[in-house]
Amino acid sequence: MKDLRIMEKILWHYRSPYDEVSVSKGIPMKYLDLVKAAYPGKFRYRYRGQSIRGIYRRDPSYCTQSMADSFAIYKREV
Repeated sequence: MKDLRIMEKILWHYRSPYDEVSVSKGIPMKYLDLVKAAYPGKFRYRYRGQSIRGIYRRDPSYCTQSMADSFAIYKREV
């Protein structure tokens, strides 16, 4: 119960503007496991990060989890 309240505060802090599709965005990767554990199967995750010159060049609409700095969550369509 306490963990769920903490997660709600985190998601509220990083909430997306009302006119966007995502629920929350810009969430640091350190919270990924906590969000997944608190809300199993409820969200879709999209990883966000920057290209690193000479190491990693990403497509603007795609980033691997290992190279991500943050992530966004979207409601899962049922």
